[in-house]
Amino acid sequence: MNTHTRRNVLAGLAASVAASPSAAFSATSQDAELAGLGLEHDRLSAIIRDLNAAAKVADQKFHELVGEPPEALVRRPEDEAFHFPSYPVCEWDGVTRYGWGSLEPLRAFDGQTPGWSRATADGASIVVPAQVAAEGWQARRDEIVAAVEAWETKRSRAFVDSGTLAVEEALEVALAERGEIEDAIISEPARTLAGLIVKARAAMNSAMSSNPGDGTSSDVALAWSVARDLAGSEAGR
Repeated sequence: MNTHTRRNVLAGLAASVAASPSAAFSATSQDAELAGLGLEHDRLSAIIRDLNAAAKVADQKFHELVGEPPEALVRRPEDEAFHFPSYPVCEWDGVTRYGWGSLEPLRAFDGQTPGWSRATADGASIVVPAQVAAEGWQARRDEIVAAVEAWETKRSRAFVDSGTLAVEEALEVALAERGEIEDAIISEPARTLAGLIVKARAAMNSAMSSNPGDGTSSDVALAWSVARDLAGSEAGR
C-alpha cells in the first residue's frame, strides 16, 4: 500500500465516527486508556503543527536577518596562486565560497604546500613539488578568516533573534513527548472500533509532521498497529 492509499484508508477510518466523537467511548469502554492517549496525541499534534508553521516564519526571518554572504568569502581566480587548502571550500547557489570549515586549515597555513611523491604500479614515480604561495597570501588569508568569523557570528545571532532556536527547541521537546505517547498507543491493543480509530487518528497526525512512507516513521508503525489489531489471531492464516 502506497503512502497516498494508506493515508486515505486511515483518514476514512478516523472520520467514520468524527461526527459523534462523544459516542466513540463510554465510561466503561474497553479502550478507555487508548482514548486518553489519543487525546494527548491530538493535543501534542496540534502544538507540533503550530510549531512547524512558526518554524517556516522563523526561517524566513533568519534569512532576512542574515542577508547575502560577504563578497570576501567568494573564491577568486587569483586565490589559486596562494595555494590555500582546497578541501574546506564549499559551493552553494552555484558560487564557490570559503566557510566555517575553512578557518582552521587557513589559520594553520604557512604559505607553503608540502610536496609529495608516489610510486605507480609500473615502478615509476609521481612527484608533486612543494608549492610556495604568491605574494599577498597573508592579507588574503586574513581577509577570508575575518569574513568567515563575521558571517558565522551574524548567522548565530540571527538564529536566536529570528526565533529559530526557540522554535527548534520547543519542537524537539514536543516531538519527543509525542513519540512516547505513540509508543504507548502502538503497544496498547485496540479492542473496539473506537480504539482502532484512536490509532488511525494518531497515524494521520504523525503523517502530517513526519516523513510518511519511509518505513521508519511513526505513521508507518501506527498503521501496522491498526493492521495487527484488526487481523488479531487470524494474521498469517
